[in-house]
Amino acid sequence: MNNYAAPVTKPLPYGGGGYGEEGYEQYNDGGGVSGNGAVAAGSGNGGNGGGGSSYDSYADSGYRGSWPSSRGGREGQSQGGPGGQSSYRRGDSYSSQPAAPQEDYNNGHGGPGPAPGNQNCVIMVYGLNTDTVNPDRLFNLLCLYGNVVRIKFLMSKEGSAMVQMGDSASVGRVINNLSNVQAFGKRLQFAVSKQAYLQEVHKPRSLPDGTPSFKDYSGSRNNRYMNPEAASKNRILPPCKTLHYFNAPPKMNEADIRDLFARCGGHPPDEVVIFPSKSFTGEKSSSGLVQWNNKTDAIEALMFVNHAEVENPDIYSDGKYPFIFKLCFSMNPISDERHGKE
Repeated sequence: MNNYAAPVTKPLPYGGGGYGEEGYEQYNDGGGVSGNGAVAAGSGNGGNGGGGSSYDSYADSGYRGSWPSSRGGREGQSQGGPGGQSSYRRGDSYSSQPAAPQEDYNNGHGGPGPAPGNQNCVIMVYGLNTDTVNPDRLFNLLCLYGNVVRIKFLMSKEGSAMVQMGDSASVGRVINNLSNVQAFGKRLQFAVSKQAYLQEVHKPRSLPDGTPSFKDYSGSRNNRYMNPEAASKNRILPPCKTLHYFNAPPKMNEADIRDLFARCGGHPPDEVVIFPSKSFTGEKSSSGLVQWNNKTDAIEALMFVNHAEVENPDIYSDGKYPFIFKLCFSMNPISDERHGKE
């Protein structure tokens, strides 16, 4: 049985990092990329789980009047069908493709750090609008496809960044699902870097919005592939115009949801569906669907609002334990039948 330890913190047995398209950054950013160094564990960000970081998976059945079932509708019960087609039953969550084998997630070493000998974990990202996108907003998109270890925006090559993922399988998922998507007026491009990993930058420069150009996410609780059990709960889907939200306060209404997106800078959704409670005693969190008229607005909204803190309505929390509002792409759009229309 595999033991899942904390992220790797000792020097990794890689040789010298390649000096390809990003090698010059070593001299221009007070740290840059090195082929010999350690991956430092970052600090996690907590928040009220609101019943945990569950997806509160919902019944689908083609959205033909089927609402969440009290049985078997939890995250992590994806039923991948043959050939990558979804296969699901009422009350089950679904996946667009069969779940990846456990060894794809950090090769059994646990945590988001790269496993020894696991090469090609760094991605080059091009086409970023740095007036709007920062490491946190890029993380909010990439974390849907694998653990994010570190993100570094290249100050000497505007609109570019390097991202260290937890393993090479995550790199493949990012490239396969996000290449050529549009966000903030630009088209995103991804390529595998020659670098083995990113070295920590102790004094990162500031981006136009004042945030640092480098951030370590190796200890972030918002990474969703920390172990095979957590990884199996994710739906690997390409971007679309419909998002599934979860881990929201239990009584968050449609107006609250629209206001949250507006306050965070995203486009308010054009349609909102709130799933009814599965329990007569009430839920610890709520979930539902939000939809836009086009895919680009949905992508930008996700980058702004994913992992936003929402005030805990519990009078005993004293504002210390906010809900962490989470988003992912949904398999099906909100249909008229979902609203009970003819």
